[in-house]
Amino acid sequence: MSEARSTVSWLERRQSLLFAACKGIATLRKDQIPIARAIRTVAGKFRSRSLGSGHRLALSCKTMRRHWDTWNATPAKKRNESIFRSRYNTGHTKAELHPLLLPLIAEFGIQQGRTLGQVLRIVRPTTVNGKPLSKRTIHRRVPAREIQKIAFAHRRIARLSRQLGEQKTALVTRVLGTSLR
Repeated sequence: MSEARSTVSWLERRQSLLFAACKGIATLRKDQIPIARAIRTVAGKFRSRSLGSGHRLALSCKTMRRHWDTWNATPAKKRNESIFRSRYNTGHTKAELHPLLLPLIAEFGIQQGRTLGQVLRIVRPTTVNGKPLSKRTIHRRVPAREIQKIAFAHRRIARLSRQLGEQKTALVTRVLGTSLR
């Protein structure tokens, strides 16, 4: 039988290690060890501890002092691991887009011969929830360089087509002008 593993995230492990480090400093302080030496000793002891998932505890003396001050400023009855909760957000939710939005933006850019930035100024796309989409989100998901190449090719074809039409018109007027004489 396999033993059930507890799933402790690296952030929770970080909280418990910092709490243990501050308790270690408090123990050293009770033994009349100067604060700077206690922090240096404990920071060295806990530095580079594995947090799991490839993370390590980066703990300099300065960082340890900041954590100690936070822990020390908290009333003794309220001291627990939650005061070391990280402000790190483990992942942002992806903006929910309508499945046809990106192909339509690309197609509009190609048809109009416009760059992605110009298309976004015209279209002003939103998420499924109605929130405006950032340019950064669109640029990450749409192959902007390919659209730009196609748009420039489209403009060139339109310009050449216009020039060809003008040349045809000039040729016809020249031919008709000489045949009428």
